[in-house]
Amino acid sequence: IIQPGGNYPFENPLFYPLPAAILSIPFGLINDPYLAGAAFFGLSSTLLAFAVLRYDWKKFPVFLSAPFFVSASVAQITPLILALALMPPAWQSLALLTKPTSGLAAFLYKPSARSIIIALVLVLLTLLWIPTWPIEWLTATLATRGHYFIPLLSTGGFLLLMAIPAWRSKEGRTFLGMSLIPHHPYWYESVLLWLVPQTLRQSLGLSLLSWVAYFGWLIFHPEGEIINSTWPWQIFLVYLPCAVLLAFPHMTQVARNFLKPVKPTPHTPHPE
Repeated sequence: IIQPGGNYPFENPLFYPLPAAILSIPFGLINDPYLAGAAFFGLSSTLLAFAVLRYDWKKFPVFLSAPFFVSASVAQITPLILALALMPPAWQSLALLTKPTSGLAAFLYKPSARSIIIALVLVLLTLLWIPTWPIEWLTATLATRGHYFIPLLSTGGFLLLMAIPAWRSKEGRTFLGMSLIPHHPYWYESVLLWLVPQTLRQSLGLSLLSWVAYFGWLIFHPEGEIINSTWPWQIFLVYLPCAVLLAFPHMTQVARNFLKPVKPTPHTPHPE
C-alpha cells in the first residue's frame, strides 16, 4: 500500500517487514505523524536507558553521540535495536524481525537458538495474516539496493579487517557484521557501534569522535551528495576507531610474543 510518491519521507516504499508494521500500529493511531514519531522515539530511548543501566552502564555515552542525535531527529528505530541487543538473548528475535539488517548485528552480539526459534514462530504467525509479505518486502528492498552500502567496500573500508582477530568476542562479531551488512549511509545506523567500547572512557571517546565526524561532514560535504558523502567521515572517525579498539589487545599480544626473549635450551652432555 505504501508506495513512493512525494517529498521526504514519502519518496520511498516501505522497507520494513510486516512485524515492524505491526509494532507501529499503536503509534499509527496518533493523527500527528511528528507526535507519533516523538512518542515512538521517546519510548525507544526509555527502553535503551533501561537496558544500558541494567546490563552495561558503560554504554551510556551513546546518548551523547552524533548518531543518536540524528536518530532522534528522524525518529529512527536503531536505538531500539541497540536496546534489544543489550537485553537477554531472546529479545534479539524482535530485532531480527523489525529490521533484519541491523537486527542481524544485534543478534550476533548475543546469538542464541532461542532467538531464532522465537523469530521463526512469529514469522509463521504473520504469514497467517499476510502470506505474501516476505516476497513483497524482498521485492521492495532489492528494487532500491543502490541506496545501501557495505562499509567494508567503501573508501578505506578495507582497514576494518584489522578487527578480524576479535571475531570470537561479541563485540568483534557485531562490528564485523556491521562492516559487512548493507545499510543506509546516513548516521543513525552507527548507533550500534556503541556495542564495541568496553569501558566508559572508550565510549566517551567514540561519542566525541562522532561529533568531529558529523561537523566535519556538515562543513565539507559536496553539494548533491549529502547522504553518500557521510561514509568517509564515518569510516575513518567512527568505524576505524572501533576496529582499533578490537584489534589493539591482539596486536599487543603478538608484539609481546615477538619481543619475548627466547630461553636458551640447556645443553645435555652426550653420554659416553
